[in-house]
Amino acid sequence: MVPEIPFWNWEEKKIDVKYNTEQTIKSSKVACLADIPIQHLDYHSKRYGKFAIGFHRDSAIKNNFNPVFYSLQNSPIMNSIYSGLSIINSSTETYHIKSEIKRIDNLLDDIKKESFRPKNETNLTSFSWIDIKSNLEYQVDNLEKEIKATKESLSDFVAFVKTFNDEEFNSIYCEREWRTLNPFNFSFDDIAMIVLPRKGGFFENLIQQEIIPRQISIMAWEDLVEH
Repeated sequence: MVPEIPFWNWEEKKIDVKYNTEQTIKSSKVACLADIPIQHLDYHSKRYGKFAIGFHRDSAIKNNFNPVFYSLQNSPIMNSIYSGLSIINSSTETYHIKSEIKRIDNLLDDIKKESFRPKNETNLTSFSWIDIKSNLEYQVDNLEKEIKATKESLSDFVAFVKTFNDEEFNSIYCEREWRTLNPFNFSFDDIAMIVLPRKGGFFENLIQQEIIPRQISIMAWEDLVEH
């Protein structure tokens, strides 16, 4: 819910404000990792289970992972970000400007057709509407590109913002999330540890297959957490 969104009212030709408007904010797609201390793995498992792949931090940084920005939901700073994105989204409707240019163009054509007196004809001929129109269309095209670039930049930033409510303070200490805008195509060299539960035979099966390089630690969940 965005408290205030200013917008241009094309019918009344003035700036109006929408209040308490529900907006859907779309961020860029991301890949996520969680920087979790071992002592907090048990807490994390209640949501995601007892399987984990631990990566070298250098590998995460190399793949452009960055810690997220934590913020309370509906805080003034978040409302400001949401409001800005909503304004940018509504500003992409430049077809109104193009419609106005087209309307003026048609109006001038009508005036030319209805003008019979030489002086009027001369005035219309000397009027450089074509130059003005070309300049306006050029400016509108540039505006669309700038709005698109700004929207993409803000969407990238929002992708690194994680909100939480008053009851979730503990979670941000147990799970420090990192995100990247890039796909994370990792290899064995990026992996530091693999954690699996003994229950169900997952740990023993992986050990017996001998497919994991020796430099990667394979840990049983029960040995790592439940002792």
